[in-house]
Amino acid sequence: TYIHKTFHVVEKLLNHIDESGNLDTSYFASVLTNPNIEFFSSQNITNVFPDIRFYVVIAHLDQDSNIILEPISSKSSPDNFTLIIRHHPQNINSLRSFFEEEFQCYQDLEIQSAHDLIYIGFGPLQDGCCVVFLTSSTLTLQTGIQQGLLLNNLSKLQIAKSLIDSIQYAHQNNIIGFDIRPNTILITQDINNLSIALIGYVGQKDQLSKHPDNENIQWDSKSTAPELLVKKRKASKIPCPTTASDIYSLGLLIQKIFGQSHIIQDLVEPTLEKIPQNRCDILKMDGNN
Repeated sequence: TYIHKTFHVVEKLLNHIDESGNLDTSYFASVLTNPNIEFFSSQNITNVFPDIRFYVVIAHLDQDSNIILEPISSKSSPDNFTLIIRHHPQNINSLRSFFEEEFQCYQDLEIQSAHDLIYIGFGPLQDGCCVVFLTSSTLTLQTGIQQGLLLNNLSKLQIAKSLIDSIQYAHQNNIIGFDIRPNTILITQDINNLSIALIGYVGQKDQLSKHPDNENIQWDSKSTAPELLVKKRKASKIPCPTTASDIYSLGLLIQKIFGQSHIIQDLVEPTLEKIPQNRCDILKMDGNN
């Protein structure tokens, strides 16, 4: 897992996209290529759309601010930065309108783009297209749990608070529709503090209608609100995320983090009550239902 701060490269990278999020293909040429095992490491991030793959590359900027990829096996350096690349099998023209709206929503998620995860832009590939993120961490919540980062209550509280703050901030800015599970959340570990970044933004009805695979979304049954799992009948509308479905998934995840501990009541109740919901009492949910 690589963790690098990103402040020194943000502005330079963002200078090579247009206002809609299109990458300058010549500047990002080293990234907009077929992944090879020397420079591209497969990343265990999940996605609700089929055939999506995530890769990580480590890079630095040379004296002319060009992107130079580092071998995955090389030692980390303060000059290095980390990019997460999300590969799609479709031609970029079929996803451009979806990407443009996604780009704007991630730009508006200032609570995380300030230091943890920044949506740089999107561009074409020889066999599809991709989205490029600048990240301060490649550690997923799932891996963090497996590595024992959340064994004490303080760590659990920090992660839960960051999750709640992020979803609440998103909803207050009308950014709704997230795939909320341990493999769609990144953890950044600063001194004495853990925070998260959401990389599982899906969108609502209007945005999903712009995605060519909107009828093939694969929600995870263990972490998704029941209304999104209803199989689509012929001529019926595709079920789409809402504030309530986000809150439902958030509650399931926090319940998983804390188990059956009573501490979840004291932390979650006052915060979640501030988030609009219209279908369920999140504090009375049973994850087995």
